[in-house]
Amino acid sequence: MMRMLLSLASSLALLCVVHCSLYPSQQDVLEAKVHLDTMIDNTIINNNEKLLIAGFVRLAFHDCVGAGGCDGCIDHNNPSNGGLSFYTSKLNPVWEAHVKGKMSRADFYMLAGYVALQHASDELTDQFTAFPKFGRLDCPSTTGDEDISATFPKATWNLPEASDFFADNFQFSVEETVVILGAHTLGRCRLANSGFEGRWVKGSVNNIPQTDMLNNEYYKQIRGNWTQKQTSEGKWQWQRPGTTANTDFEQLRNSKNQPNMFLNVDMAIAWDLDSNGGLDTDNGLAQCVVEVEKNQCIATPSAPCCNKADTNIGPVRQGNNLFLKYVNDNAVFVSKFSEVFVKMTEIREVEELQDVFNSNDAFERKDEGKRVHHHPHHPQHHARHDHPHHNRHHHGNRRIEDQDDEDEDIEEMLYDFLHN
Repeated sequence: MMRMLLSLASSLALLCVVHCSLYPSQQDVLEAKVHLDTMIDNTIINNNEKLLIAGFVRLAFHDCVGAGGCDGCIDHNNPSNGGLSFYTSKLNPVWEAHVKGKMSRADFYMLAGYVALQHASDELTDQFTAFPKFGRLDCPSTTGDEDISATFPKATWNLPEASDFFADNFQFSVEETVVILGAHTLGRCRLANSGFEGRWVKGSVNNIPQTDMLNNEYYKQIRGNWTQKQTSEGKWQWQRPGTTANTDFEQLRNSKNQPNMFLNVDMAIAWDLDSNGGLDTDNGLAQCVVEVEKNQCIATPSAPCCNKADTNIGPVRQGNNLFLKYVNDNAVFVSKFSEVFVKMTEIREVEELQDVFNSNDAFERKDEGKRVHHHPHHPQHHARHDHPHHNRHHHGNRRIEDQDDEDEDIEEMLYDFLHN
């Protein structure tokens, strides 16, 4: 009997390699955070830019898109993931050497995004204070490469297409789509990665580049006069009139004087870029202009004005004008962005995610740092992407906890094995 029990326990342990979540302790998370803090602080490029802040936030988003949800895998052959190999090459060795066995790669990628956002606001009055939950399962790949290609939003889209994408993938409202795009206050585009070039937001405060700060400057700088310029890769992006199209000339890129730019999906928060039809969603060319004075477009002889987007109509005091709502109130933006980012990193996970730092609960958990078995054949266990609101607390998930008596431990595993 004991031999049979041990055999079944061994089979269960083998299943657990693939189907078990890791729940790190608070100490595990804090140690991982130290590694991330060090990487972010020590990777500095021109003009005091902390390169990893924007990259880690982008990585978290891209990891959560696709069939597996936030699963610690990035398909580096997908052109939409261009440039992300730099960031995974920073994170993966640290995970392998210091974090593996304590939290999943998926959780480590998410933690990197959250820590980066903390860095992006730690010198500001309005701070990003959210912290991730843990327990995500990794994809089957042992290297973090994913074979299944995910579909990402196009930079050349108008707002309705972007809103549809985020609604389908994360159940976002139009307002939540407007808010998550505010992440573009961080970082820049590079021709080699996307065909677009330049930072979204220019300027600095107390020698901190705007590209490293999570604030509403993104919305503020969308206001004003913009015209389309074609990059050397054939893509159309929005720059200030009188500027030349940004190039990948390294000396200009590293200059504070490189013009900032916006993509269609950014400008579409305020303007309907398909007002007159004919918006080319392949290269981004619009058939209308945004020559603005006091948030009103002034037509030119060569092209009519773009109409205001639905998100830029009505008085802000009534909450209808989402664009001006976030132009006018940084605290409201940061608070809403925190909420939306958490939703993005959690809503598609069917695992039982746990909040390690919830003061009312984390210290009382008996299973911190231990594994919880997920039953792949349980009738309530579905594919990760099918049921974003799946009940994560169903009866079948019995926890396997350390016990002093080895026989009791084996019997409990056998109970799970036979009853689920």
